[in-house]
Amino acid sequence: MKSSIVAPLLSLLLIPAVDAATVVDETRPVAPDAMIEVENVAGSVRIRAGQGDRVRVTGTLGDGVKGLIIDGSQKRLRIKVDYPNTSGWGWWGGGRVDDSDIELELPPGVELKAETVSASIEVEGLTGKRIDLESVSGKVTFRGAPEVLEATAVSGDIRVETNGSRDVTLESVSGRVELAGPVSGRLEAESVSGRIRLAPQGTPSSIQASGVSGDIDIQAALAPGGRLSAESLSGSLTVTLPKSTSARLSASSFSGSIRSDVGTVEKEEFGPGSSLKAALGSGDGKIDLESFSGAVRIKIE
Repeated sequence: MKSSIVAPLLSLLLIPAVDAATVVDETRPVAPDAMIEVENVAGSVRIRAGQGDRVRVTGTLGDGVKGLIIDGSQKRLRIKVDYPNTSGWGWWGGGRVDDSDIELELPPGVELKAETVSASIEVEGLTGKRIDLESVSGKVTFRGAPEVLEATAVSGDIRVETNGSRDVTLESVSGRVELAGPVSGRLEAESVSGRIRLAPQGTPSSIQASGVSGDIDIQAALAPGGRLSAESLSGSLTVTLPKSTSARLSASSFSGSIRSDVGTVEKEEFGPGSSLKAALGSGDGKIDLESFSGAVRIKIE
């Protein structure tokens, strides 16, 4: 008698687990240089270069999600995980909504704009004119070679490996910012408390990095006449340059130490400040380093 009662109860308990996620598998034709917009709140967004002139979306939608919206044209397509409308504080005000994990295959030459809240973003293999990635607390990871790349996060880490980009802009509040790979034009990185680590290959025309309490580590060569500027409030600042560097070097700190493989550090006659000026090679470019209380280290290798 007991088994006849328990079995139906167990089967009822299992139903929500089976129906908790909705599987999606959708395909749409697009132009090889189309603009693709992707939105998801929580979970993950994984994007990679595919074959052919099409977009394929696969993955699972979490319990409580209304569905997947795909609209637009072959030149401009929007893909959005549709959450229920709520009158509460944010999308979670109307009750529990589980994470959604979606994967996209795109033509490699498309432009992309991906936005999430707590969902991670991972993109690989795209080579279009412009890639724009934005997340609040999700991690942002990119591997590819677009002409222009912008990645922004609040508390999520940003990690970029380029295969040859012109301009790159990376911004985070408390997350780490890391870049490796060839950059030929402008490279900008900013974080308030997260660490910044830049190791671009090739010779960027300009590098700019700024932080408040996070350490900044830059290892780079500059194009002829290029410029490098970096500033930090309390974080340490380390710059490693090749022996072939040609630039006018200037470094200053209010209360932090300065150590350099070139030039002579001068102390202020009154007060704790220190500074350094030196010429590297023929002095074609310009390097400006500034810190308030963090240590400054300049290496020549």
